[in-house]
Amino acid sequence: MRYHGHEMQVHTRYFFAAAYPIERKAGAHKPLDLLMNEYGAMELLISDGAKEKVGKHTKFQAKRKKYNIKSKVSERERSNQNPAEGVIR
Repeated sequence: MRYHGHEMQVHTRYFFAAAYPIERKAGAHKPLDLLMNEYGAMELLISDGAKEKVGKHTKFQAKRKKYNIKSKVSERERSNQNPAEGVIR
């Protein structure tokens, strides 16, 4: 997601949302450490299927596994399946 020209990672939990700026999409794994340190691990992470998040050997997947977080990919064109999409709009 881009906000004012910056790449952002948005994470939601119930009625809570956290957004973290990242320099590039390849840095999508970096906000996971911040989120875990500030709020603890989530049970399930739903992503839009971006390659930097779902690739088998990505840093994002390594950190997701480190924190024992289950993952799910929302279907294409189905933003209603990912709560973070509602925060972005």
